[in-house]
Amino acid sequence: MKAAKNIFSLAICLVTFSLGAQSDNSYGKMQNRFEKKSLEPADSAAFIEAGMQKAQTLFEYNTVYLQNSTNVSNQKYVEKKVPELFFVAEGDSVDIDLVMQKAQTIVQKQTGKPVELKFEPKEGVLGQVSTINTLPTFKADLIIVKVNKAFGKMSKQVWQVFLANPTFEE
Repeated sequence: MKAAKNIFSLAICLVTFSLGAQSDNSYGKMQNRFEKKSLEPADSAAFIEAGMQKAQTLFEYNTVYLQNSTNVSNQKYVEKKVPELFFVAEGDSVDIDLVMQKAQTIVQKQTGKPVELKFEPKEGVLGQVSTINTLPTFKADLIIVKVNKAFGKMSKQVWQVFLANPTFEE
């Protein structure tokens, strides 16, 4: 009986160690994806998902902004974070206030339901994300750019996906 408990305990330890090693390996692969010198087609799915999350975040920020209209610190946080979702080329600009106003229109018309998004391939960029069954329809390109990211005292060039060229079609 004691031997069976020892074998069972050993088996649990081995499974736990194995899962930890797999987790570390998965994280290493994910980290490597963002630090590569050049990208491969297999990387596209991860960046598409990240781009879809950025578009969803735009609408979630808008919901937070609307629901917390009396909480100035939340609104300032949203105002600071929304521009980080977009890539703006040097000498170009995005009217963040207009984007937030149009996104607000979409969120309010959803009457509490989440905004649904779809991805479509588009020539010259990673793809395009757009809202489903909303008026106005939000569309934005997804682009991948290598940017400097600070990690503590260190800085590295990593690939990052951004929304670009946002439009709202009536």
